[in-house]
Amino acid sequence: MFKITTDERYLETHNVIIFHMEGKIILSNDAISTLGQMVFGQRNHHIILDFGGILVVDPAGVGMLVNCYTTLTHKGRDLRFLRVPHNLVDLFQKTGLNSVFHTFDNEHEAVLSCRAL
Repeated sequence: MFKITTDERYLETHNVIIFHMEGKIILSNDAISTLGQMVFGQRNHHIILDFGGILVVDPAGVGMLVNCYTTLTHKGRDLRFLRVPHNLVDLFQKTGLNSVFHTFDNEHEAVLSCRAL
């Protein structure tokens, strides 16, 4: 099961939407398509993905994260990751994605890291 909710507290001041995620980002559930629809459906906003409730991310899920990052970056928007589980941080380090993805433990720091649009 995968659940995603939005938090628009920073929308007016920083043009940022935070997606709080819970469950598993895996190919066998609807997480990948749901995540893609939510991220790509936000026009002209920076996105912060809060992994605080994520249990598992499979290779297809990592591929979707790369796709989200690439698409948003080409549109001049930022994608930040918040509260990423240690096993996923380890995977990012092993694959070199840690030099691409911006991860934060603190929500305020993640918001402030987004560029002005």
